[in-house]
Order: sequence, then structure tokens, then C-alpha cells
Amino acid sequence: MHLASYSVSKVPKDTVILQIADDEGRVHFPEESYWQLVVVAPGGATFYGWSFCIDKPGFKPHAENSLRREDFVEMRQVVLESAEENLRCEWIKYPYRFEVEATEP
Repeated sequence: MHLASYSVSKVPKDTVILQIADDEGRVHFPEESYWQLVVVAPGGATFYGWSFCIDKPGFKPHAENSLRREDFVEMRQVVLESAEENLRCEWIKYPYRFEVEATEP
């Protein structure tokens, strides 16, 4: 599973991490939080977002982009469907998102 966090601002930043599922197919991420105080001029705000994409050879990847606090769910179950072609998750820098791309066999 690929998890991306990103900020949209004058100095954009993104981080993508890869987590491997356990034997039961679950992925666990360590909790991370911090406080940030920023004084900005009008129109100078920073927006944060999260996206994830799950891929496995032989299956169609599942991507969810632009997750915000109102979209947050403590646990989410995703079932991957079989795929005839080789597909994988690809992180795109702008606009930030995961896309599904075909790979060479």
C-alpha cells in the first residue's frame, strides 16, 4: 500500500511511503501529528491532503485521492479485483494524486 501526504502552498511538499500488508492483508501506519502555527497574508494558506493506493500483481489497483478530515474513516476495507494486465500505482506530483498505470510484463 502506498500512502501519500502533501501540502498545497507556496512551498509544496509531498511524502510517499510504502507499507506491506501482514498475513491477514492488514496495513498499519504509525500515528503522526504535530502542531504548526503559521501567520500568513490573505490568500497565503496551506492546504493538506492525503491519498492512498493499493496494488498487487494480478489485481486492479485501488486509489483514493484528496482525502480530507471529513473523508476520514478509522478502518477501511478494500477488495481488489482480478486484472488481465499488469497494473501499478504511480504518484503524480501536480496535481498531487495516484494514477493507475500499465507495466511491462
